[in-house]
Amino acid sequence: MIEFKNNIYDLSIAGLRRMLHEALDEEFYNVFEDPQEDEQEELQKAHELISAQDATKLAEHMIGYDISFMLVKEKDMIEEVLKESGYEVEKSNVSRSLYAINDSGEEVRISDHKRPAYQVKGAVGYVEHEYEKELIVEENKVTKAQLINVGFSRLGQEEYFLG
Repeated sequence: MIEFKNNIYDLSIAGLRRMLHEALDEEFYNVFEDPQEDEQEELQKAHELISAQDATKLAEHMIGYDISFMLVKEKDMIEEVLKESGYEVEKSNVSRSLYAINDSGEEVRISDHKRPAYQVKGAVGYVEHEYEKELIVEENKVTKAQLINVGFSRLGQEEYFLG
């Protein structure tokens, strides 16, 4: 898996590779208004590594000094870490939200967004269920301190990725 611009891409999934190709092109032309030949070659090489699903080499590849990728391993993903640490975790089917039971037996919602509004016959409403414990993650990163603050004490490293 690769992190690029605060998003995680699993290179084994064709749709996520396509999204990464698109995100890379968009970032490239935002950074390089008039790209030189060597920068174009670096872009092409990055696309080849994405297509080849070579996350390790892609993480070592930079385009100029401005565009880089970071390798993300399973042990860095908060869902996997919580499960391995003995916590009960459920993943939302419609978003990147996780629902985990903390040390006190309380459900904690971990997400990159607040619960969205919903519409019923043109009227906008909000989901009635409020979470006493909720962690809204910025830039896809969850820190150990944030997790301890909402009741997860059995975690080792300092930073994780939402996914």
